[in-house]
Amino acid sequence: MYKRFELHNHTIESDGSLSAKELIDYMVENEVDAFALTDHNTISGHYKIKKILEKEKPPIECILGMEYTTYYGHILCFNLNEYIPWENIDKECAELLLGSIKKTGALAGIAHPFSYGAPIAQGCRWEMKLNDYSVLDFIEIINNPESLEANEQALMWWQSLCLSGLRIAMTAGMDLHRKDGFENKFAVYVKTRPGIGAQTALVRAIKTQKTYVTKGPVFEALLQKNTAVKCRIENIVKKGFDMQAVPFWTVEYTSPSGSVVRKLDKSEKMSFLPLSEFRDSSVIIVKLYAGEACMENLTAVAPVIYC
Repeated sequence: MYKRFELHNHTIESDGSLSAKELIDYMVENEVDAFALTDHNTISGHYKIKKILEKEKPPIECILGMEYTTYYGHILCFNLNEYIPWENIDKECAELLLGSIKKTGALAGIAHPFSYGAPIAQGCRWEMKLNDYSVLDFIEIINNPESLEANEQALMWWQSLCLSGLRIAMTAGMDLHRKDGFENKFAVYVKTRPGIGAQTALVRAIKTQKTYVTKGPVFEALLQKNTAVKCRIENIVKKGFDMQAVPFWTVEYTSPSGSVVRKLDKSEKMSFLPLSEFRDSSVIIVKLYAGEACMENLTAVAPVIYC
């Protein structure tokens, strides 16, 4: 089974317009399985969210977190149960803060790394130097309100790091501050089993780089008998995506030695590519496009294959 996670959301505890109750109701209304509370520089909403969930028991789970909002970039945290002061932040050594966050057992990642910086959005762009990538759990490759250009840069940065051998998960987020339509917006899906809580499922997925990012169908890419990559378009489709409007599918396989593109008829659900197509198949990233392979048509990114 797959669970849908909305991992970047704000309330009136920081700069959002929704109360904790309104955010929960809105997520339930939109058939979200689990959402993260990531207010800017505060965990004051944690108690309120937990109290409502315990009392009303809505059919949804919450990941408690925060968004560190600094002058040099934003850091998203999941499963953050205590506030870590960041007065000693160092632009030349991001792992000082990231390491402190991770010591609490939380997951830490970079939000919208290529957002517009000063003077339009002071501090939103990632400008910290990261010397040790082991402290980084994930990168938000798609921030839905951001420009196509900013998201493409984030996607390509994450891809280049993974192709170099680093193991970094990918996420996407609404960066929700007020009610906004979820149709044709990217979300994160996690493959899990019944009875596994959202917090446990998310930790496992991020720690093993098994998150699925999509605005349409969940897209799976697997190594088959160490000879080929098998891709499958799952029947799980995010509500609001029109499968019938897709002219054809394009699957792009990228390895350290380059990219291979294959087109599928809109009715096809599977694609196979022999590893012999690559000079270097140590890492393979597979992306799905609704039409030609361009950022405008990007539909889904499968978890990275490490051979």
